[in-house]
Amino acid sequence: MTTFGVGELSALNGIAGSYAEYVPVLHIVGAPCLTAQQRGDVMHHTLGDGDFRHFAHMSAHLCVASARLTADNACAEIDRVLTLMMRERRPGYLMLPGDVAALPAVAPENVITSAPPQVSDALCEAFRDCARQKLAQGTNIALLADFLALRFGLQDALQQWVQETPFPHATLLMGKGLFDETAPGFVGTYSGAASEPRVRACIEEADVVICVGVKFTDTITAGFSQQLPEQRTIEIQPHATRIGDRWFSEFPAATALAIVRQLCKPRLQAVPDRLAPPESPQPASGALCQTSFWR
Repeated sequence: MTTFGVGELSALNGIAGSYAEYVPVLHIVGAPCLTAQQRGDVMHHTLGDGDFRHFAHMSAHLCVASARLTADNACAEIDRVLTLMMRERRPGYLMLPGDVAALPAVAPENVITSAPPQVSDALCEAFRDCARQKLAQGTNIALLADFLALRFGLQDALQQWVQETPFPHATLLMGKGLFDETAPGFVGTYSGAASEPRVRACIEEADVVICVGVKFTDTITAGFSQQLPEQRTIEIQPHATRIGDRWFSEFPAATALAIVRQLCKPRLQAVPDRLAPPESPQPASGALCQTSFWR
């Protein structure tokens, strides 16, 4: 919660970071009374031109939903903004004028829950067939996951999958912590050409790579140096999935992941010994230096 104008402007860096990182932060701004806004009064914390929407327009670019609350729309708009904020995992913005805050409101009937979109049986079958054909192109399958898998609640499902059948899997830098890095099958952090050779081979030489919640940005791929062509990847994103060059829109990630995991079961074998997690280096004795510190 911030004050109008100066307070919300001070918060914009944090809100922008939350937007970029897919963190659902609700920003509530205490604004001048609607009566003052309607008259165009020259109020403190404004630009003195009678326009009270300058700062809301700035925030609109950094949130998934925003609303200027009135007595008539407050209950519905609060629910709308919260629902979109949680669905998209991005900030929401509510401007709450002082006189509106003092008015009675209808109590909510229940907790807001995001209902998963309904996926038709026909679409599920089409996705299943397409995924089956792609997975049939080879026996060497790898998993690459990143921070969107964390943001959209897929961590438990992914961890259960690699515990059930350890097979080569890695994260990018922003997804660190998604997997148990001491477990069989975890090969390390994939960073395109900057990866350790062992990690790069496990991911880029796989017949099929299942990418879950991955965003290939310049810094985490060493300048877009990843070698993962569409023909060898299944890309599962929060609200859509790509298999080869075919997209399945409005297809929930959890549904796609469950189908792909089921199809992979008969194809995955226990991780070979060569993919056992590397031994952690032991700290050197003696004086504290750069080498011993980082070890």
